[in-house]
Amino acid sequence: MVEVRHSKIEVLKYIKDKSIIEPWELREKFGFSDNWCGIRLTRLKKEKLVINQISKRWILTELGHRRLEYYAEKQNNKAG
Repeated sequence: MVEVRHSKIEVLKYIKDKSIIEPWELREKFGFSDNWCGIRLTRLKKEKLVINQISKRWILTELGHRRLEYYAEKQNNKAG
């Protein structure tokens, strides 16, 4: 089975839109394995973009919000 890779930005946007997520929500949204969800969330945590505030519940950090704003500005500059 070939898995489509979703970008970090897509995952961060999804977490922002939901406010608080659990790993199963990433599985449901992006169709990936438990392992993929754990790896992605751990990588984002190491980059200080998300934290697991309560057991198995993840939110964006302030840095995560700022990173999304940066990507949005960068995208707008390319378009304009």
